[in-house]
Amino acid sequence: MDAPINFPKSFETFSPGGSFGTDVWSTTEMNMIVRTSDARWPEPVYLRIGYGMPEKIRNPQDALNHLLFRWPAMRGDKYRSATDICSAASGDPLLFDRARTIFIEACVEAEVLD
Repeated sequence: MDAPINFPKSFETFSPGGSFGTDVWSTTEMNMIVRTSDARWPEPVYLRIGYGMPEKIRNPQDALNHLLFRWPAMRGDKYRSATDICSAASGDPLLFDRARTIFIEACVEAEVLD
């Protein structure tokens, strides 16, 4: 999923063609595409569900998939918070690190953190 980040239209950049007697600043519109589906947390989260093998969770999308499809029946407040923020972080890179923190709290709540 590509999430566009729109910078303010009045972001100013220096125009190298300017001189002291004229206006040396011009307004440039900047857009940046961030591919959040390829991004990973700096450190993965390891969890173990039941007697299974340890699993490595590397980004909010992986975390959301585990929360929705592999999570134990114990689903408390941290579980609900984690599903909400991991879903939102899949399209918003600014929530990326916060999603990891909340996901770890959900893992502790469900006793699956390895």
